[in-house]
Order: sequence, then structure tokens, then C-alpha cells
Amino acid sequence: MINNNSINKKRFPIKVIYICLLCIPILYIGFLHLRKNSSYSTYKIISSLSNLETTSNYINYRNGIIRYEKNGAVYIKEGKIIWNYSYEMNDPIVDVCEEYAVISDRGNKLLCIFNEKKCVGRINTLNTIITSKISSKGVVAVMMSDHDNYYVQLYYENGPLVVDSTQENMLVDMKMGIEKYGHLIDFAISKDGKKIVLDMLNLTSGKIRSNLGFYNYGEVGQNKIDRLVGGLPYENIIFPKIVFLNNDLVCAFKDKGFMIYSMPETPELVVDKTFEGKIKSVIYNEKYVGVVLEEESSPSKILLFNLKGKKILDKKFDFEYSHIFLSGNEIIMYNETTCYILRTNGTEKFRHTFDDIKAFLPCDSINRYVLVNELDILEIELSSKY
Repeated sequence: MINNNSINKKRFPIKVIYICLLCIPILYIGFLHLRKNSSYSTYKIISSLSNLETTSNYINYRNGIIRYEKNGAVYIKEGKIIWNYSYEMNDPIVDVCEEYAVISDRGNKLLCIFNEKKCVGRINTLNTIITSKISSKGVVAVMMSDHDNYYVQLYYENGPLVVDSTQENMLVDMKMGIEKYGHLIDFAISKDGKKIVLDMLNLTSGKIRSNLGFYNYGEVGQNKIDRLVGGLPYENIIFPKIVFLNNDLVCAFKDKGFMIYSMPETPELVVDKTFEGKIKSVIYNEKYVGVVLEEESSPSKILLFNLKGKKILDKKFDFEYSHIFLSGNEIIMYNETTCYILRTNGTEKFRHTFDDIKAFLPCDSINRYVLVNELDILEIELSSKY
């Protein structure tokens, strides 16, 4: 005779296991959602290093920071000094791209190129440096000027000018006369170091006229005059900032919005946004482009878009920041004492008042940041009181 109770008892553990297996992914999704939207109220210190320099500037670099000033730079990671390099500069400025960094002396003729291990290039330019940009390959584009001309030149990390890909020893050495072309406002170099976009502002006709120039130093551009694969004129528009969002997308910020161009080889306009109100700040990374709009008698407003131009965030906020930038899915803001982190989905992640803040920068590890104050450089991890 078959015992039904015995069969039911055998089936019961199987049902429990089946239900548990179904619950695991649900619980995991719930955990991720909770973590994605959690708000943190405090922090713990992971590592610290005494900060002896009070006049330094700081920039995020390779899960650490570069501290730079007039007489040298230091790369600090996880509370340890990785490299320390001395130079003499009157006005050092920095640009980073993946594993490379360049420090240039604005208004003078020295620039230094670094990787994670050391300084790999020290270059004296022929003309006065305005700014410099570096690619992920270590190619540096330098914007320079004299009294009558602007120059854009490309350098390898070891110093010589980059040889054009035609292999005919033609050097990438762009010269633009101010009287003919106007003033060079800004430029950007692609991650692979093969494409440059620049903006020339011409006022000679009595009107504001901007010309965006798209240059390709790969195979596609070798049959074009001066490697110019696209030239786009715009009336009554100024483009104060140009950036490559990735190797094939470039964003030109205008006084009332921004434009995104697809440029695998030649340019094509894919996004054009214009806003009412004054743009206070612009933010961008490899995933998003955004602006902060100032509105009279009301809080500032963040508008954030994906790279296809779809709006993903429209949020007012009441925080007075001195610094703002995008890092992954976070909008990080801080002033002299307070840090405010807002997620791109609109939820608040962290707001905290410290004794003082000189810099607040993200690490690669989730919930970890570098906090620089007058006394220390701290790596911290956000935590909850609960």
C-alpha cells in the first residue's frame, strides 16, 4: 500500500528548494535596487596621507589623484605616493585620458607627459602654450600662439612632432593666422589621437561667426587638404568648449546648449539642444551630457541627456557648488565645506558637511572617494548609520 504522507513529505523539500531558487534572483534584484538608491549619511576612513602642500590643485587619475603645483606633481593612490616629479612652472594645467596625463605651463613653453609609473616625456615647445590635450595613446595636442598666429601641434611622449600617416615626413603642424581665421577658442583630440576638432571665432565682418573644423589624421583624411574632412560655419554662436565623449562622438558646447557630432571618420550632426536661461555649468562623460541652468528667484536646474539626446534627468536643486562633474552614474558637487552627490536617476546618494574640502574625487571602487582637506588626503568609504 502506497503511503501518501510519505510521498508528500518527499515532495515538500523539493518545493522548498524550488521556491528558494525562484526567490534568489528576486532578492538579488531587490538588493541591487536598494544599493542603487541608498542614501548615505556618514563615512569611514580607509587610508590617509599627510597633505603638506596648501597651494596645490588636484585631479582624478587612475583610481587615485594627481596633486600638482608650480614646482612639481605627485601621483597618489590608496594613500601611497606612486611617483613624484619636479619641474618649474608658473601656471600648471592638467589633462588626463585613461593611463596618460599631461601637465603644461600655460603662458610658457614646457609640458610634461606621464603614465602610471613615471614621467615619460618632457617637451619644450616653440611657441607659448595656451592649453594641451592628451589622448589614450600618449599623443599630446598642444594649442599655442604668438602675436599673429595660433598653432596646434601633436607630440609623441618622447618629444618629436607626430609624423603624418602618409609617411612622407609631413608633420602635424597647423598654423592659423589671426587676421584670416580669427581666434582659436578651444579644441579637442580623440582618444586614439587621430582626430582633432577646433573652433575658430571670427569677428572681422562685424558679426559673430564660429567655424568648427574637423581634422582626420588617419587614412580617410590623407587625401584632404590640411586633413580637413569637415568645416561647419555658424552665425551668432560661440563654442567655448569642445570635448570628445568617446573616440567617435564629439560634443561642442554652445552658449545656449550643445551639439553632438558623430565622427567615426567625417562629421555628422546627431544631437542639437538649445535651452532658455543662462548655462551656469556643463557636465559630461562617456555616457551623458548635461547642463546646469540658472533660473532667477528659483533653485538651479540640472538637465541630463544620454548620447542620443534623450533627456534622462530634469531636476531642481538648492546646493551652491564651486565644483561639479560627472563620474559614471553620479553627479558630484562640492564647495569649501560640503559635498553633495546626486545620482543620474535623481536620487540623493550623499550630502555631508566637513571641516573643509580642497577636493572631493571618486575612486574606481564603489562608494569610495578621495577627500582632500588642509591637513590630509583621505580615502573614504560611504556608510550608513544603520
